[in-house]
Amino acid sequence: NITNSMVSKQKFSELGFSSILYTSPYKEIVSLNKIRYQDIDISFVGLINQKLKRSLYINHLIDNNFNIQTFGLDSKSGYLNQNSIFEIFKRSKININFTGVSSLAIDKDIKPICNTTMSGRIFEIIGSGGFLLTEYDPTIEYFFEPNRDLVIFYDKEDLISKTKYYLENEDKRMQIAINAYNKFKKYYEYKENMP
Repeated sequence: NITNSMVSKQKFSELGFSSILYTSPYKEIVSLNKIRYQDIDISFVGLINQKLKRSLYINHLIDNNFNIQTFGLDSKSGYLNQNSIFEIFKRSKININFTGVSSLAIDKDIKPICNTTMSGRIFEIIGSGGFLLTEYDPTIEYFFEPNRDLVIFYDKEDLISKTKYYLENEDKRMQIAINAYNKFKKYYEYKENMP
């Protein structure tokens, strides 16, 4: 079994199955190296509706006077192609990521093992050279070191506190983004992980 979740890996083990923890590698986008400005304070790219807590977190940022721009099918911006998404990651001072899974259940009698999962979005943001502020999921710590490669938030107030701090501390924000990008290039970039 191949999984991108530490929780699933543990459950497989409890059931007597071995599994491999793996994430899909991403290719470096060289054209992003030309982007030298950050004109977006905070961004979120992805679906908002029907996802656990996303709209609550985004509205909490707005209610606390943060300038967050959202991009994706159910945002004002609508659909964006992949290159445009990567450019947004690079142009954003803070990229927000959510790990909560869909709130729509296929079978309402089945409780999910875990409400969060680490998605490939983390690697896309970091591989684009962006600073990442992400909701917690235990698998993240397998791949990245919190507060060195990325920053994790645990609830609405933690999101507000860390957003404020990293908007005000550009040097720390930039160092974390550089650390993450260097780790991405060394361990997770496509040519390093695919034959």
